Amino acid sequence: MRSTAIKISAWILVAMLPVAVFATGPLTIGTQADAGDVFAFVGTILNLLASLFVSLAVVYFLWGLAKFVLNSGDEEARKEARSMIVHSIVAIAIMVSVWALVGILIRTVGGRGTTGSAPDLPINNRTR
Repeated sequence: MRSTAIKISAWILVAMLPVAVFATGPLTIGTQADAGDVFAFVGTILNLLASLFVSLAVVYFLWGLAKFVLNSGDEEARKEARSMIVHSIVAIAIMVSVWALVGILIRTVGGRGTTGSAPDLPINNRTR
């Protein structure tokens, strides 16, 4: 069961790889990629992976919920389904909160859209 989930996850990741590669825009031949291009590419990959993991956690939650409802007579199966539901809720909460904290940190420190130039220093132009 677990190996099937790993295989499905690997195939989804392989299927989404072209989306991540082409999301940053094409690089023309003869130009060099700067650090901004590399960071944009890595950011795109991380955003896709975060979305994928949150989606998988939601599917795991729904699977646990279905097991909980369908196995109303079997107490052991309900306990396993309850464990699945709790683990998926905790995983979703952790992933969403870390995602939000990273977004706040990026906006606070000055990511996306900032020029990154240093402020002008006051210079005293007195001559002696």
